[in-house]
Amino acid sequence: MVYAITKKFYVMLKNHLKVIAAMLALLWPMLGEAQDWRATTPYHCGFEDETENWAWLIHNGDSTVVNGWYIDTAATLPTGGKSLYVSDDGGATHQYDNSINAAVVAYRDFALTQGLYSIGFDWLCAGEGRYDMLLVALVPDNDSVSLNGGRWLPSGVSSFQMPEGWINLGGEGSLLSLSGSQGWQRNEKVFDVPLSQNYKLVFIWTNDNSGGDNPPAAVDNIDMRQITCFAPTGVTASKDVTQLTLGWTPGGSENLWLVRTADTAIAS
Repeated sequence: MVYAITKKFYVMLKNHLKVIAAMLALLWPMLGEAQDWRATTPYHCGFEDETENWAWLIHNGDSTVVNGWYIDTAATLPTGGKSLYVSDDGGATHQYDNSINAAVVAYRDFALTQGLYSIGFDWLCAGEGRYDMLLVALVPDNDSVSLNGGRWLPSGVSSFQMPEGWINLGGEGSLLSLSGSQGWQRNEKVFDVPLSQNYKLVFIWTNDNSGGDNPPAAVDNIDMRQITCFAPTGVTASKDVTQLTLGWTPGGSENLWLVRTADTAIAS
C-alpha cells in the first residue's frame, strides 16, 4: 500500500522536526552534564547535600530482603544531620532484623588517576564479628562481580577475602570487616590506585540469620584525597657539641624540604 504525502503533511512534519531539534539543542548541554556523575578528589560527603546523595547508588535487593541501606537522619553523629545507614523499616530507625540474612550494597562512582590516596570515614556497627558486618572496598568499574545486592554476598567477598583487583578500605589484618562498635569511630587508610580509570567506592552490609546486636552499620563524613605531598620515613637524628644531623627516606620523588626548629614541640 502506498501513501501519498501531501504538501500540508510535509509542512506539518517539517515544523514538528524543527520543534524536536530546538528541544534537543536546549537539552543537549544538560544531558552532557548529567553524564559527568563521577566524583573526583578531593572529595567530601557528609550526606547533607541532596544532589550528592542522589549520586549514591543503593542496591537493596528484592522485597524479600528486609535490611537495606538508606540516607536519612536515624543514625547521626552528635553534630546531627544525615548519614548512610542500615535499617529494617525503610530508614525510619537505625536497626536491623538479625533473623533474615542480607547482603546490601551502596556505592559512589569515582574517576581516579594512578597514585597514592588517603580515605577517612566515620562508622559505627555493633553486628556480630565476621557474620553481621560492614565491608568497604574500592572496586574497578569494569569488574565483573555483581553489586546488585540481595541475600548473599557478591562472589568472592567475605570477612577475610575480596576479589582480585578490589582494594580493601575496611578492617586491618586478616579480618577485613568493621563491627563490634556501639559508638562512632574514625577509619583512615592510605592506599594505592594502580591504574587511572573509573572506580566504585563500595560499602557492603551483610548479616546472617542468627544472632547479632544492634545497631547495624552507619557511615558518615567520607573524605578522600590524592596524596601529592609525601611524608618521609625512617627519620633519624644525631648530634654532637656543635651540630644536629637529620636523615630520612623521601616519601616520593621530592628533593627539597623545609625543616623547622623550635624550643618546644611544633604541632603538625
